Amino acid sequence: MASTMQRLPITGYQGEPVPHKFFCQDHTTEHLAFIFPGQGYTTDHPLLYFSTMLLQHAGADVLCVDYNKRANFETLAPDDVLRCIREDALAASRAALQQRAYKRLTLIGKSLGTIVMSQLFADITFEGTLQAIWLTPVLRDPIFRALLHEKERSLLVIGDKDHYYDARLVQEFQAQTTDQVMLVPGADHSLQLGNDAPGSLRVLAQVMERMDQFLKRA
Repeated sequence: MASTMQRLPITGYQGEPVPHKFFCQDHTTEHLAFIFPGQGYTTDHPLLYFSTMLLQHAGADVLCVDYNKRANFETLAPDDVLRCIREDALAASRAALQQRAYKRLTLIGKSLGTIVMSQLFADITFEGTLQAIWLTPVLRDPIFRALLHEKERSLLVIGDKDHYYDARLVQEFQAQTTDQVMLVPGADHSLQLGNDAPGSLRVLAQVMERMDQFLKRA
């Protein structure tokens, strides 16, 4: 599907413009997707770059919220990082939701971005179909509670070599869902297999295929 990248007038943390990319379909669509990156993993990195491509091909408008591209992001204190990503994500999400009469919303977060997702479930109201894809989530409260609360609409993707991987929590989530966990043996926090480039590319392709299947359930 053809789309055009636009910039929306969005003001977020400390009254500053929110770095973002908004890919608007050239045809009418009722599907909107948000992409929330990690702290050092931008929307230009493989998992999120191809997630954006996948959603565009599926006919969705896609908003990439690039809070981690702020000039001072790396120097923010931990509490300020959380405040920044929440305010930027909320402002950007509200702006995007005003672009069309959307009936379907997809949220994709990577690592730090899953914290944003857990907060957005409380911060925004959406009456249509909602799906969430949690890529290498920070498996801590309250993120895990949000994941469990939205379990019927969620896909969890994580590697067993990820420093946030918790076998007990993953099994708890898996026990309450139907085929909604993708556990990648040997994969780290970037869903890569160390220095194994061919193997890591195969994992990337498998993740995209699994995400595509999940999105088609809606």
